[in-house]
Amino acid sequence: MSCLASCCASATCGLCTSVASGISKRSARLAYCGLFGLSLIISWILREVAEPLLKKIS
Repeated sequence: MSCLASCCASATCGLCTSVASGISKRSARLAYCGLFGLSLIISWILREVAEPLLKKIS
């Protein structure tokens, strides 16, 4: 069983390495910008929703 787990871990690590090397700098930059924009939208929504919820709770 330990050998099987070791083989799976090795294959997963190799897969992650190949995927990471396939990502170009430009697409990584676009992905980071997208994640940043998404986090801004989520934080704005949570700010608008959290205030009424906190007033309702307390």
